[in-house]
Amino acid sequence: MTSVATIAGAIPVALALGPGAESRNPMAIAVIGGVVFSTVLTLYVVPCFYSVMSRFEEGISMRNFWQMPWKKRDRGAIEQAF
Repeated sequence: MTSVATIAGAIPVALALGPGAESRNPMAIAVIGGVVFSTVLTLYVVPCFYSVMSRFEEGISMRNFWQMPWKKRDRGAIEQAF
């Protein structure tokens, strides 16, 4: 909601035609672009990246279950479970 409010507040400055508007228009356009970019990054890209890395981590840990000598495991209990 704060992103929408920031964009809505910067739109009149970006569309202004009065005296001195030529110096404020680029600033407002940069603010709008930055807020849109950061919102998209926060709401879509970061959760997708987290999901992909979580699946990657699960795949690596299951694939290399027996090949990690630094992690001590009770192989007898694991074999009995299967």
